[in-house]
Amino acid sequence: MLTVGDIADKIAHSPQDRATVHERLRHWTREGLIPVIGEKRPGPGHHKRYAESSVYIAAVLNILANRGVTVGQVTRARLEPPGDSARRRPRPREHQDPVITLANQALTTWQQAPFDDPVVFLILATNPDGRTWVYLEEIKKTLFEEHSGGIAPIHAKADSSLVINLTKVFINLSKEGG
Repeated sequence: MLTVGDIADKIAHSPQDRATVHERLRHWTREGLIPVIGEKRPGPGHHKRYAESSVYIAAVLNILANRGVTVGQVTRARLEPPGDSARRRPRPREHQDPVITLANQALTTWQQAPFDDPVVFLILATNPDGRTWVYLEEIKKTLFEEHSGGIAPIHAKADSSLVINLTKVFINLSKEGG
């Protein structure tokens, strides 16, 4: 089990960034995005404890926060209706917080699959009406490498899309002992 400080040490990019990540982790915990194991209020001198997998979810949330995505946007994002792409994953049954649900789903896929195949992306797309949709896209590594410079899986009707290569995030954390 990990503490807030342990998670911040693993995902912060600098000592200055550590304080920001530490505060974000507390906020995400209060908002229920990162669950606590055991006592939610352990009392003075005791630390909240988190699952090892919380590092990966916190890293995704930190990337989103660094790109200006708020907790409100994370919790209000909707799952994209199934598209016509055969590569899209089926909609998860539980979707209180779709971003977290999909990040956990991607983590499970990554942990069970070969280390970097398929490449899994989390995409947040903002539609012209301001609604945010979230979905996963899996692309076979061979297909990804065939295109010089890679390929960008985006929602065709979106005004903007934020694409996170979850496979790269997860691999980097695992190299750092995450």
